[in-house]
Amino acid sequence: MTDHSYSGWNLLVSWLPTEIGKPWRFQERKSWIRPVFAICFTSLLIFVNLNFYLPAWMQGLYGIARSDLAIFTSTEAEELTPALVIVPSELWMSYGSLLELESPALDSSFIFPWSIGPRTDQALAEKYTGTRRIYHYYPE
Repeated sequence: MTDHSYSGWNLLVSWLPTEIGKPWRFQERKSWIRPVFAICFTSLLIFVNLNFYLPAWMQGLYGIARSDLAIFTSTEAEELTPALVIVPSELWMSYGSLLELESPALDSSFIFPWSIGPRTDQALAEKYTGTRRIYHYYPE
């Protein structure tokens, strides 16, 4: 940092606290109206965002939906467990939606690895051949 920019920061840091207080300092008797209005208006904006805009936006987030799990939560799918279900997909969303059914300790009924290539899939299948059934799931 040069001396010139450093002195600019000093000026900004020393000027900012004094200027922030000025509009509020010399007001008439009803000095409480402006802060209360600002707080209420900001609270209203946050409320509208959290209750109306955000839930509508989160519905289609990355195309992930609870219906993606229906195949693996049925009684027919439970008969196929324990299983290693390899998910070959170009995008992570098809794979990511299934992670809710998997335990981080890999002791759940289904294990969902994301396919990154045939050699890796083969090595993974060889590792789990004796303990789990191997399936490939194509979500597209």
